[in-house]
Amino acid sequence: PRSDVYLKLDISQQDVAKAVSEFTFCQRVYHTALTRLQVLVSYATSDDRDNDIMMYMVYGGSEAQIIQQKHYSGSFVCKFNVYYYPFDVQRCHVLLDLSTISKNIVSFMNNLTRVRYDHDRHLSTYTISDFTAQVDSGQTRSSVLKVGFRLERRYTLILLSVFLPSYMLLVLGYTTLFVRASLLQVRLFVSMTTLLVLYTFFNKTSADLPQTSYVKMIDVWFFFCTILIFSIIVAHVVVEWLEILQVVKVRPIFSKGEISTNSASKTIDARISSNMLLKIMRRAVVPIIFILFNIGYWSIMLVSLSNNR
Repeated sequence: PRSDVYLKLDISQQDVAKAVSEFTFCQRVYHTALTRLQVLVSYATSDDRDNDIMMYMVYGGSEAQIIQQKHYSGSFVCKFNVYYYPFDVQRCHVLLDLSTISKNIVSFMNNLTRVRYDHDRHLSTYTISDFTAQVDSGQTRSSVLKVGFRLERRYTLILLSVFLPSYMLLVLGYTTLFVRASLLQVRLFVSMTTLLVLYTFFNKTSADLPQTSYVKMIDVWFFFCTILIFSIIVAHVVVEWLEILQVVKVRPIFSKGEISTNSASKTIDARISSNMLLKIMRRAVVPIIFILFNIGYWSIMLVSLSNNR
């Protein structure tokens, strides 16, 4: 390692100097915690006056600490599991490797290693906590320190910006079941517009998340919303078909010389009327499916949230 030698003396002005007093031979060491033996040397004047010299006390390396501070900046990769988004919790690690020095000379110590984070722990999307530091005891030439931390997603804003609007769209699609059966255009227009808005909203939310090969819980939520609105649209089409089946065709019967008051009618008798179908959908089918799904979905999400705390 690189070293510099410093000699500090204060001797009276004399032509002759002899070894009487002492000075300190100090060595400054860069980038390592090595200690060197201290050398003691003496100089003095030829007369009997006291030496005008600054005295130094020298200690061994075992009695002193060398503190080195360095600033490193860089990027690292942390594998995220966003299955329970937005209630996901990530655990990341950073490896610090003293690759230029053998661990027989310089190494990290578990009992003296600390992690200090001086910035705000509440970031825009995550909260940082649970810092850990552990020396890796693997069979490596150099000493490796493993620093870990915990990232917990801040989900309050996501609940307000993702789940609340989707609930509003579901309610809007559900209200079309209360429109009169004769107003097909109104029911179809509102429900189809709701489906298009929901699909666009789903694409925007998915674009903000990392691309994954597995289905996330947020995908399950939007799939359910899309299927429910689509089922309401299909119900409206079936209601219109039932309206057509309920048309009564009347044909008058003529007798010889007079017109009979009796008439022949042909009616297609449907097992369920259009109004009855709308009533079943808005009172039983949609509410039961909605309640059961929400109970199961939020139970899974809350259990995962409690397990990660």
